[in-house]
Amino acid sequence: MSISSVSSLNYSSFNAVSTENSYADFGSSVDINELTADFVEFSEGSGAANAAADKPAAQNINELYNRKSQAQGELGELKNKVDDNQTKLNDRREELSKANQDENGSKGTDENYEAAKKELEAAKTAKTAAQNELTRASQEGTANDQAISANNQAKASNAASLSAAQAELASLTPPAAAKEGEDNSAAVSAYQQKKAAIEAKISQLNAEKAKLESESQQLQAKKSQIEQTKAAKQSEVSQQDAAMQAAQQKMDAAKNKEAENNPKFKEALQNDEQTKTVQNELAESKQAVSGKEKEIQQLEDQIAKLEASNNDYAKTAPNVSNMLGQMGDMVGLSENNPEEAAKINDVTNRSGIDCQTTPWCAAYAMNKLDENGVLDTSSCPNVNYCPTIENWGKDQNIWEKQGNGYTPRPGDGVLFDWEQDGVSDHIGVIEKVADGKIYTIEGNSGDAVSRREYDLNSEEVRGYLNCSKQQAQGAQDNAPLSIYGEAKEAAGLTVAVAEGDAMEVAGEENTAGETVAAEEAGTAGEAEAANGLVDYNGQLVPPQVKEMFDHLDSLEGLNAANWEDAQTINGILGKNWESIDCQTNDWCCAFATAILQEHGVYDTSDLSWTNHIRCGEMMHEAQKDGCLELSQAHGGDYTPHSGDAIFFSWDKKAWEGQRADGSYYEDHIGIVEKVENGKIYTIEGNSGNAVSRKEYAIDDPRITGFINTGKQNGFNYGDGAQAAEISGEEAAAVQSGSSAESVTDPRAAEFDEKVNQMLKEWGSMEGWSEDDPVQGALINEIIQRTGLNCADDENGAWCCAFFTSMAEKYGVYDTSDSSWETLVGCGYLMQKAQGEGTLRPSQAHLEEGQEPYTPQAGDAIFIDWDGEAWDGGTEEDHVGVVVKVEDGVVYTLEGNADDHVMAREYPIDDPRITGYIDVRAQS
Repeated sequence: MSISSVSSLNYSSFNAVSTENSYADFGSSVDINELTADFVEFSEGSGAANAAADKPAAQNINELYNRKSQAQGELGELKNKVDDNQTKLNDRREELSKANQDENGSKGTDENYEAAKKELEAAKTAKTAAQNELTRASQEGTANDQAISANNQAKASNAASLSAAQAELASLTPPAAAKEGEDNSAAVSAYQQKKAAIEAKISQLNAEKAKLESESQQLQAKKSQIEQTKAAKQSEVSQQDAAMQAAQQKMDAAKNKEAENNPKFKEALQNDEQTKTVQNELAESKQAVSGKEKEIQQLEDQIAKLEASNNDYAKTAPNVSNMLGQMGDMVGLSENNPEEAAKINDVTNRSGIDCQTTPWCAAYAMNKLDENGVLDTSSCPNVNYCPTIENWGKDQNIWEKQGNGYTPRPGDGVLFDWEQDGVSDHIGVIEKVADGKIYTIEGNSGDAVSRREYDLNSEEVRGYLNCSKQQAQGAQDNAPLSIYGEAKEAAGLTVAVAEGDAMEVAGEENTAGETVAAEEAGTAGEAEAANGLVDYNGQLVPPQVKEMFDHLDSLEGLNAANWEDAQTINGILGKNWESIDCQTNDWCCAFATAILQEHGVYDTSDLSWTNHIRCGEMMHEAQKDGCLELSQAHGGDYTPHSGDAIFFSWDKKAWEGQRADGSYYEDHIGIVEKVENGKIYTIEGNSGNAVSRKEYAIDDPRITGFINTGKQNGFNYGDGAQAAEISGEEAAAVQSGSSAESVTDPRAAEFDEKVNQMLKEWGSMEGWSEDDPVQGALINEIIQRTGLNCADDENGAWCCAFFTSMAEKYGVYDTSDSSWETLVGCGYLMQKAQGEGTLRPSQAHLEEGQEPYTPQAGDAIFIDWDGEAWDGGTEEDHVGVVVKVEDGVVYTLEGNADDHVMAREYPIDDPRITGYIDVRAQS
C-alpha cells in the first residue's frame, strides 16, 4: 500500500465531548465496530471500498450491465459455433448416406431430408439478413443517440445564451429624459440600437431554440422508430432460430428413418470417428450456450433485484417519496408561461433566483432537496451554481464521481458536464434507475421542469450527490462509542444502559429497568474444553483444522515459478500418490486434496489419481460421498465452515454433470479459511501460480459448491456465543430501576469510557487544518503544554504532541512525568514505552519468539514512512491512535497527517507500521 493510497475516513459527524460529560448520559452503548463500518463504506477511495468494488459479485449496476452485454456477445459467438457444428454434422451424415446407399433404403427419405435441408438454409439466410438489419438499426440508434446528445448540449448552450440575453435586456436602462436646452438624441439612439441588437439576438436565439426543439422531437421520434425496428428484427431472428430448429428436427427424423432402414448407413454412422468428434463438439457447444444463457439470466436477476431494491428506497423514505411526488406534479411547468413561472419561482426564490431571468436548474434541484429534508444544503456557499455544488459535495464527503462504482438512488442529485471540460453545467434529481438508465426530473431543461433519461455510464454525467450518505452520517451525531462491543465479548466490564433501552448480556437481550442475570464469558481454555474446539483466526474449529491452517500459513506465498518453492510444493503434491509437477501442470486440486488428506480434514485416500488432480472429478466424488453442498449462487443455502473445500467455475456455470468425454466440469478448488460479513476467505494452491489467500462475496456466481468436510468426519463446529454460554457463570444482577450493570471489574469499564471519550473528541476534529486560523488555534490549545505551534513550519511537527496531549487529557496514557522530547518526539515516545514494557511489535516486524499483537482501540500506533523497523533509535516518523482493527485493517485517527487531523487505514501487516503502545498495560 503506497502512502498515496492511505485514505481519509470521515468522522466529521462526531461531536466534541468535554471531560465533564459522563458516559451514562449518552444512553445505551454503541459498538465502535458497527459505527466505523458505516464510515469505511462511505470513505471515498478507501482501500476497503476499492476492494469491495473489485469483488466478483459486484453490486454496482454499471458493472452488471457491462457483464451482461459481454455475456450476450459471447452467447452470440457460442450460438454461431453450434450452427457451425450442426452444419459439419449434417454434411458428414450426408457424405456417409451417399457412400452407403442400399437397395433396402427407405423410399422418399432423401426427398424429405432435402426439403428440410432447404428449409434450414432458407431460415439461416433469413436469420442472417435479420441480424444484419438489426446491426444496422443498432448502429443507426447509436448515431441517433449521439445526435440527441449533441442536440441536448446545443439546447443547454442556447438556453444559457438566451437567459443571458434576457438578463442583459432586463438590466438595460434607457437614458434620462433630456433637460431643457440639452440634446440627448445620441444617448437615446445608442440605447435604441443596443436594445434592438439584444432583441434581435433574443429573436435569433428563440428561432434557434424552436429549431432545436423541432430537431429534438424528430430525433426522439426517430429513436422510437429505431427501437421498434430493433424489436421487430430481434423477434425475426428468434423466429428464424425456431424455424432452423424445426428444420433440423425434420432432417434428423429423415436421417433416423434412413438409419433404421439402411444397415450399412447405420453401421457407418456408429463407427465413424469423425462423426463422433463432431457430435461431441456439438454437444459441448450446446451445453456452453445453455450455461451462457443461465449466466445472462442470473445477471438479469441480479440487475432486477438491485434496481428493485434501489428504487424501493423511494417508497421507504417518505421524504424522498414526497419530494419526487411534488417534482413529478411540476413536470411540464415552463418559465415562458407567467402562471407556471410563478409556481417555479415558489421554489427557486428561496435562494433568490427568478426563473424568467436567470438559469434556475440548480436553485430548483437544491431547494427541493433541502425543503423536503432529503439533503441539508445550509452549508453550501452557493446553491445556485453547479461547480460550487460539486465542490461542496466533495467537502461533505457525499460526492460520487461517475465511474467510481456507485449506483445512484432515487432522491440523489445528478450533475452533468455537457462540454466534457471538467466543469459541471447542469443538475437534476434521480427519479428512478432501470433498464441501464437513470431517469431524472430537472429544472430549466428546455426552459421547463422536465423528465429526462440517460445511460447509466453516460459520459455527460459528471457525478452524484449521495443524499442518503449525508443522512447516514448525520444519524451518527452524538452517538457514543463502546470500544469493547457486545457483552459476551466484554463480560467483566461495566456497561451503561439508559432505562428502557435494550442491552445485550452474554448473548441475551434484556431491558434496563428489569432484574436480569448477567453471565461472564469463560476463558479460551474453558471454551475449547466445552466444545472440543480450538480458536483459529477468530473461528472455533476442530484441532486438525487449526493444524492444517497453521501449515497453510507457512506455505502462503510459495510460487511455482521459483525452483526452490516448486520443490516444496511438489513434495506436498506427491505425499500420497503419483505426483504431478507444479511447474508443468495445473496443481490446485492436487494441492487441496493433499493438504486435506495430510491433516485428516477430508479423507481422499481411496480416490483415483484423476480424482486428486481434476476439480470436477473431485466434486463428483464429493457428491457420491454425500458431502457436496451447492453454493448460494446456484441454489444452495449452505454456509461453509473453516476447512471446507470450495469449487469455482470461472465462466460461472453451475456444476451440471459430465462432459461428452466423461469428465466433469469445474476450473479451480481452494480451502475455506473463514466466513465473515458475507465474504468467504480462502487459501488456494495454483492461484496466480502460487499459494495465495483470496476473498469472495458469498453469493459470487463463480463459486459453484463446497465439500462439507465436517459431514465426513462429524466435526462439531461452534461459535463464540456458544462457548460463552457453556463456560459462563453468573456474575451479577441488574437491579430493578437501575440504569447500569456492575460486574466483576469496574476499572476496565472506566478505562473503556476514557478511550471512548478521547476517540469521540478526536473524531469530531477530523478534517481540521493547521492552516485554518480558528482550527489551528484550537489544535494549539490542545497541545499547549508541549509549547509547539502547529502552524510553525520550523517547530510544528505536532502528531506526537497531539497524541500525548489527548491521551493525558483523558487519562488513557500517563505522560505527566515525561520529558519534553518524549511529548513531541515519536522515537522518544517509543523509547518510553519500551522502557516501561508497554511497547508491542507490529506484525511486519516480529522478532524470533515474539507473539503477534493485535492493537486495541486507544493504543498508539507508530509509523516509519521508509518502512524500516524500529532499531532502538529515535527515528520514528509519525504516531496516531488506533480506532479499531477489522478484516486485517487497522483504522486510525492521527494529528498532523498532511497538516490535518485525519482518519486513515492500513493493512495490519503494513511494513511501515513498526509498533504500538499497549495503553492498557500501563493502566
